[in-house]
Amino acid sequence: MKKHSAAIKNIRMTLKTLRAEKPQLRAEIQALKFGPNGERRPETGPTRHSMKTYYNWNTRPEIRATNLAYGFLRGVPYSKMEPKTETGWQIARVLKAIHTAIGDDEELKAEWTLDRLLKFFEEQSSTQAAAE
Repeated sequence: MKKHSAAIKNIRMTLKTLRAEKPQLRAEIQALKFGPNGERRPETGPTRHSMKTYYNWNTRPEIRATNLAYGFLRGVPYSKMEPKTETGWQIARVLKAIHTAIGDDEELKAEWTLDRLLKFFEEQSSTQAAAE
């Protein structure tokens, strides 16, 4: 865990930045929704919709993957992070978040591989199968 302390700190900063996007987005959408004198602006509907869609399909999954990466670096088992999820979730995105947080340390990057993450996810599914 100590060797991952810099990566954990980087992930915390990334999460803080990603989470700050939602209030900013809401403020931008509200600014587009109403004109300067308070009347609704239906012509901005498609723009507002595309802003919400971008957040829902790009930013939210990135936040989730970064949260999973944070948990893995801290040594939390996947079954504790997502007890109701049966299968692994976008492992490549989680691996990318881990490698981004690690930075230039090639030794740690070599330690965190796709196979290692798959093992975390498989342990979760085998534990659930045994419980049933």
